[in-house]
Amino acid sequence: MNSFARRFAALAGAAALSAGLAAPAHAEQWARTDARGDVTSSTNCDAEGSSCTDTIDAAAKQPDVLRVVTTHTTDRVKVYARYAEMTSGGVRVHQFRVYTNEGVRRRLTVILDDGRVVYNQLDRDSGSKVACAGLRRSIDYGANTVALSIPRACLSNPRWVRVGFGSMIIRDVNDATRGYKSDDALRSGLSASTSDLVLGPRLSRG
Repeated sequence: MNSFARRFAALAGAAALSAGLAAPAHAEQWARTDARGDVTSSTNCDAEGSSCTDTIDAAAKQPDVLRVVTTHTTDRVKVYARYAEMTSGGVRVHQFRVYTNEGVRRRLTVILDDGRVVYNQLDRDSGSKVACAGLRRSIDYGANTVALSIPRACLSNPRWVRVGFGSMIIRDVNDATRGYKSDDALRSGLSASTSDLVLGPRLSRG
């Protein structure tokens, strides 16, 4: 259950049915420009939303990530993403993956249903929840941006981190076989439904 696709599809179904670019004075930052037109369309999936038929949908503007910036400050780990286009309709998922020097693995997942946040949780790779006060998010549909951040205290105050980020649009939360569209911000080209989010380089504490 560690794949980008299976975690997103399962969480989105359950949930729907029931900061800026500038770095602080003390921070290490890394930025990447993602390829335009590299949204993966996953169809004909299994019942868990995995093992799909994956193809590139070059015409899709959503959820096409164009730019991602990751920042490690003295108190938070942050990600900022800019998209080709963003609207609030449907079920959309954003996931922020973090790996630390101590081997801690965490994922902050935010799920929105027609623009309303229905899930905002830090989890372990196993899927168990991690209590964390101070999770932050900012979603700007006018600017086509998403910003998420996690307090370092919730990550065991790491010396360095590696960060991944991706977004997904679920076609039908009642039928996982219909699949989704997704974009891994650190992977240009096809993001297979069995793949996990790519991690960026090490970022030391600011």
